[in-house]
Amino acid sequence: MAIDYVNKITTFVDLLKAHNTTTASPDLSASLTTRIQTITTAEPDVTGSRHGFFPLLNVELSQASEEETQIGDFTGRRKIKDITYNVWGFYKKEGISKNQSQQLTDFYQLASNVEAVIKKESTLSGTALHVGVVNTSFTERRDNNLIKVLKIETSVRYFYS
Repeated sequence: MAIDYVNKITTFVDLLKAHNTTTASPDLSASLTTRIQTITTAEPDVTGSRHGFFPLLNVELSQASEEETQIGDFTGRRKIKDITYNVWGFYKKEGISKNQSQQLTDFYQLASNVEAVIKKESTLSGTALHVGVVNTSFTERRDNNLIKVLKIETSVRYFYS
């Protein structure tokens, strides 16, 4: 039986959404000037987007690999599937009056908050064997440097038959 990618990414997004409340621990929007407005799997077209959509998180499947855990051709054979998710964070500068240092503080805090949720939910609510942050990148800019973009590469290991 094949792994259900739609279900797996939906579980990941739902978990992030569940942590985007003031009562969640950790709160995905803690210490941000503006709470995260959108968490989605849809490819965002951020160029020229209205301010109301930001900060924004986008989750995508990047790659998957599989290995057999048993040798032989019999029913009930178990497999391990490693899936890499990219969590993209988009933070838009709030006009020319926005303090540059506060924008960077919020941008880095956004990355810390996402990483904290991933580390806290190390099994994606019991659906995965292990979840871990592999790499975090802060370098991309879009829309004439008004939007800062981060990418958090996350590895998830599933055990299934």
